[in-house]
Amino acid sequence: MTMELADAATGAMEPLAGVRINVYQAGTTTPVDIYQRRTGAALGPAPETGGTNVGPGTFVTGPTGAVEFWCEGPSERDINMVDTIGPARIPARTMGWNFVPAASGSFPSAMIAGDGALTLAAMAPDVKRQMVQIGQVIEWFRPPGPPTIPVPSGFEICDGRQVLAGNHDFPGIGNFNVPDLRNMFILGADVTNKADGAAASGSAGTEDTVGYSPGIRGNGGSNVHALTAAQTPVKAHGHSASSGNSGNHQHRSESQWKFMLYRDGDVGLVYGGGQSQEFVSLIGAGCDPVYYTDVRGDHNHPITVNAVADGANGASHNNIPRYYGLLRLIKVRAS
Repeated sequence: MTMELADAATGAMEPLAGVRINVYQAGTTTPVDIYQRRTGAALGPAPETGGTNVGPGTFVTGPTGAVEFWCEGPSERDINMVDTIGPARIPARTMGWNFVPAASGSFPSAMIAGDGALTLAAMAPDVKRQMVQIGQVIEWFRPPGPPTIPVPSGFEICDGRQVLAGNHDFPGIGNFNVPDLRNMFILGADVTNKADGAAASGSAGTEDTVGYSPGIRGNGGSNVHALTAAQTPVKAHGHSASSGNSGNHQHRSESQWKFMLYRDGDVGLVYGGGQSQEFVSLIGAGCDPVYYTDVRGDHNHPITVNAVADGANGASHNNIPRYYGLLRLIKVRAS
């Protein structure tokens, strides 16, 4: 509620600061504790009201004039209001306060306030086991720099180390080694069809079937891989080629004669075998014999093309995606 008073000049309602609120057991002047919230141990009025706590069950209203607090039920309480400013702006008065019945299964504020100071060490082992199960693996970040932050209580680093009997809470077993998960990913295991420790059939994860998953504690795979011949894509390197038919050329030969003939200043060409007697009889000084075959020599030449290998033979390639290193921890003790 809010304490307000009408302004004498304007009639507007204005909040009343400086009103003392006392909370008593009904019919007495015995104060009872009041709380800032419905749960918690902090005493006094709700902070947002601006009121000032002055003692058990007592506070003075602030600028807002608001009166807000909680207290234990179910007994009736008396709320006493007294103006601390003189002359008094309002008369002193007391009003009764009846509680709304508590909901079934609810807890008193005092018990809830006590739970606020509850620590993990005070919890029963079964309660702590339910928070993180024995055998549960978590990923944990440790900031750099000294001093080294210790691993949380009850956990061991998953690096294959041995945990002695008495230092773990796994029932019915003695010494054992935690899994070594350094530089490894986790793959879902099959506990129905695979024996413990069994590796995946074939290469893990190569088929979308349960049969390619490992048994629990089974391991396999590799961070690098070299392709086999069967994994290499199909390709061809054979080639055939030939030259074109435009290979006209001549070869020198003695079976044909060419004569340079001079007749009245003209030059004529005469080929052996078909030349006229007239031109032959006119052969004179200065003859220059040159010997050629016919110029029609079209033909093909075979050409061999050799394939050239490239790249290194059989080199391995990286087989993992981008990563960020965190510590993997396994819960072995309740605390």
